[in-house]
Amino acid sequence: MKITTFFCLLLLTQIASSQISLNHIDDFEGFTTENWTKGNNSSLPNQNIPTDGPNGVDDNFLRVQSNGGTGSDSKLVTFNNSQWQGDYVGSGVTYISMDVRNSGSNMISLRLAFENDNWSNDPQWSSTNSIAVIPGQGWQTIVFPIDEESLTRLGHNNSYNNDFDNMTEMRIIHNDAPSWEGDSIDAILDIDNIQARNTDMGLADSGEPKISLNLIDDFEGFTTENWTKGDNSSLHNQNVVTDGPNGVDDNFLRVQSNGGTGSNSKLVTFNNAQWLGDYIDAGVTYISMDVRNSGSNMISLRLAFENDNWSNDPQWSSTNSIAVIPGQGWQTIVFPIDEESLTRLGHNNSYNNDFDDITEVRIIHNDAPSWEGDPINAILDIDNIQARNNDMGLADLGEPKISLNLIDDFEGFTAENWTKGDNSSLHNQNIVTDGPNGVDDNFLRVQSNGSTGSNSKLVTFNNAQWLGDYVDAGVTYISMDVRNSGSNVIILRLAFENDNWSNDPRWSSINPIAVIPGQGWQTIAFPIDENSLSKLGHNNSYSGTFNRITELRIIHNDTPSWEGDPIDAILDIDNIQARDEDLSIVDIEGPTQKIKVYPNPASDFIQIGGIIEESEFIVVDINGKIVMEGKTKNENSINIQNLIRGTYFLNIESYSTFKFVKH
Repeated sequence: MKITTFFCLLLLTQIASSQISLNHIDDFEGFTTENWTKGNNSSLPNQNIPTDGPNGVDDNFLRVQSNGGTGSDSKLVTFNNSQWQGDYVGSGVTYISMDVRNSGSNMISLRLAFENDNWSNDPQWSSTNSIAVIPGQGWQTIVFPIDEESLTRLGHNNSYNNDFDNMTEMRIIHNDAPSWEGDSIDAILDIDNIQARNTDMGLADSGEPKISLNLIDDFEGFTTENWTKGDNSSLHNQNVVTDGPNGVDDNFLRVQSNGGTGSNSKLVTFNNAQWLGDYIDAGVTYISMDVRNSGSNMISLRLAFENDNWSNDPQWSSTNSIAVIPGQGWQTIVFPIDEESLTRLGHNNSYNNDFDDITEVRIIHNDAPSWEGDPINAILDIDNIQARNNDMGLADLGEPKISLNLIDDFEGFTAENWTKGDNSSLHNQNIVTDGPNGVDDNFLRVQSNGSTGSNSKLVTFNNAQWLGDYVDAGVTYISMDVRNSGSNVIILRLAFENDNWSNDPRWSSINPIAVIPGQGWQTIAFPIDENSLSKLGHNNSYSGTFNRITELRIIHNDTPSWEGDPIDAILDIDNIQARDEDLSIVDIEGPTQKIKVYPNPASDFIQIGGIIEESEFIVVDINGKIVMEGKTKNENSINIQNLIRGTYFLNIESYSTFKFVKH
């Protein structure tokens, strides 16, 4: 009877203890693992080591191991679904402390994780900030804050109070990012004196996920400081312990991508911990960082931001990228953080509304403002990411505003914000040699395949530095160097849009310029005035539209248009320049000069009216072949009797290109 009563009391005691309580402590002096387990599949079970704990000889502790390979023992994780279950809110637990020691050779990024499986979606939470446990440093006491601000919810619908009033499992894990799972690592972690607390013992740095002026990530804590690539990546961010910008023993972050397909193809790393919060209230107007390109491909670096508290997840990205060139060593770069220097990626987002509660920051490679990284085979090293309210004298704001003599020469190894959009798989390329100035002269290559889909049409657009007030800036011409490296004649035009009007006013060049295959580099100029552009809508006013252009396009089209026409083409472009004079290329006596080609269609002869001097001409067929050439004067006739029926392009020296039809 006494034995039965004893076991009943023991059982009741165990049941009663399976509930979190303030000041509960696991000290492992009972020679057990105190319900901390790795599961039935592990062949490296937790061990109770009877000596050499933080209190020395005869002080027991828990040893947790992982092998970093594959299978159940690869990841460092141990869990408890016994005495650490229950109501954390009601019991007043706001911190969990423990003594830890790293008895292996790899740095451990330690976090806690929690689950409430009483809900249908199994709400899970994890420490926002990890604590680095360094090999060879002996026992140390660490503290994790347990509150909504210090934990990251891993699902979308979980409520802190609802979840933490009945926790069913607690985990101790190694992971660079907030997670429910451990990361693979070859590690030996020793743990003792796990205690539920309502004070931080003066040890906890809560590291709340709130941006603050002069916040700096220097990676000296041997962690990635919450900069991650996500759970699906197998090219995890690395904390490299030497050769940072300050030399030997200066840690830095290494981010890699392989340029192929899948989760490792794109260069992107994100932070949803200490870089979250109210950028406006904190006064953050710049973010600086030290960067180095340790790969072989040029990186176009941008920042991207998201506020997921809005139903449409407003996102923003740096308007202008910063080129990080291979082989140039460490350099300090600065990104301005303000409405003028960032591009909104949605239509309804407000800068002030979004940046008062940013929930994710990304560092990405992309030729155009974007939330996603572009595929690239790259190795990017980063250090000393700092929130600032000054530009250190380094930042070039590069505001998206047109200015006279603005020139895109592509020497920065980027596409200089000229893009084809996210859907294209024939991205614009910066070609590093063979521009109009020869060897080592970079230029932009734009391609299309003439079939169907997003790559069929020849069009590239810029909604960054070519935006703004063309009227006030005094821009009356745009010149560029072009070369046709394909086999089809390109009929080139410019197109403009002002999306600040409800009807999105658009304009396009009236007269195109033919870019003929095989003729090498040539300089062309488009006049920018009301008489040289065709309005594509009914209600737009030239002055009302061109006082705030929001997008400029370079397109191939037979007629004035906002869209490109399908064509299989390769167009090379360099030295796009905003001008108030025409370089003596477009020799038109004032903006009212009109060139006419008539009759059109024609059977035997065409005439050209409006030219002021004898000019050379060429006639090109629809396939890009030159079928006629010669000289003509004003009102001279050109005999086309020998041409077969079809569509042709007449290119007049110093003027423009005209399409005509031979009957």
